[in-house]
Amino acid sequence: MYSATKAAVHSITQGLEKELAKTGVRVTSISPGMVDTPLSGETDWGERKKLDPEDIASSVIYALQQPSHVNVNEITVRPV
Repeated sequence: MYSATKAAVHSITQGLEKELAKTGVRVTSISPGMVDTPLSGETDWGERKKLDPEDIASSVIYALQQPSHVNVNEITVRPV
């Protein structure tokens, strides 16, 4: 199910990017690892590291700050 959902998000992102290209709207897909939220606290992730919500916000800001002729179509964010 996870792989199918990920493929669907990728496909939707590509479709929107093509459909909106002439309007100046840019489309970016952000694929984060586990983010430390109240929902993730309900699951035992063992020793696996989590991202802070601010890490994802920084990725959004990065994509938005690019020049108008640049599109960041996908960002993958993983904890190290």
